[in-house]
Amino acid sequence: MTGDAKDVTITYSTYGDGHASQNQVTDVDPPWRKQLKTKGFVKGGRLAITTAASGGTVHCRVTADGTTRTATASGVFATAVCDGF
Repeated sequence: MTGDAKDVTITYSTYGDGHASQNQVTDVDPPWRKQLKTKGFVKGGRLAITTAASGGTVHCRVTADGTTRTATASGVFATAVCDGF
């Protein structure tokens, strides 16, 4: 995650090896990076980054199995979502 927003909220979920998990990190200033590994026949996940009341711009980028998803959001309480991987 990159951008100029401050105090963003990051929510990410993963599904792999028959188990789903969701995590949230709050009050984060860019840049932020997380690497996860999952296994199993069905895999997937979602990354959502939401700006705070101070606004700003955030960019998410997720690469999984050679495919990259990106999204950008700007404004107050705006959300960039990378999913479909």
